[in-house]
Amino acid sequence: MSHPLEHFDVAICGGGMVGISLGLALAQVGMRIAVIEKMEMPAQLEPSFDGRVSAIAEGSRRVLSAIGAWDGMKAHAEPILDIRVSDGDAPFFLHYDHKEVGDTPLGHIVENRHIRHALQSCAETLPNLAIIDQSSLEKFEPDEGGVTLHLRGKPSIRCRLLIGADGKQSGIRALAGIKAVEWKYKQTAIVCTIMHELPHRGLAQERFLPAGPFAVLPMTSVSPSPSWGRAGERGF
Repeated sequence: MSHPLEHFDVAICGGGMVGISLGLALAQVGMRIAVIEKMEMPAQLEPSFDGRVSAIAEGSRRVLSAIGAWDGMKAHAEPILDIRVSDGDAPFFLHYDHKEVGDTPLGHIVENRHIRHALQSCAETLPNLAIIDQSSLEKFEPDEGGVTLHLRGKPSIRCRLLIGADGKQSGIRALAGIKAVEWKYKQTAIVCTIMHELPHRGLAQERFLPAGPFAVLPMTSVSPSPSWGRAGERGF
């Protein structure tokens, strides 16, 4: 005897920062949401899982605040107060000062692990947001009433809308037969975290060089001194 399938309003394939953020936003307006993630969710909180950082623009910060996640990461967010952009060896630069547009920073730099932790902590408080981890979508069957999802290692579920948020090599895209045009830039990016003696004072710098752009972004300090920054260069 077959058991009735569990029903959701929306199923999101991909439990990364984008998928969880969308799940939180939809769940908080009353929808029943399922987030399907192939990895074990606690593994994404390990410091070794993702050493990258994200630049959170002010508009994105407001979204994170609206869904209740910003409070969990703001202690680890470094404000961007000034931006300087220069070209080659020119001594001149464009200067963007946050005071010229208001009292709020131009953005924030946050380590991805802190973003993931804040999002997952919020998700745990919502009974209408189900996270189905250690699973992936094997196939889906759409019909007039919605979509049936057949999951690897987990019971099948039903939803009214299926959303793919599973990255650049999207399995949802492949299963749906959606083609993508790809090409290689033949470039290499180098990203590292640097420690420097003088404080960065919330300054983000970007210099355009013949081989590619070079940027230094401010990060939170682990102690009052020295400061920390994020440097990246993309060249041929």
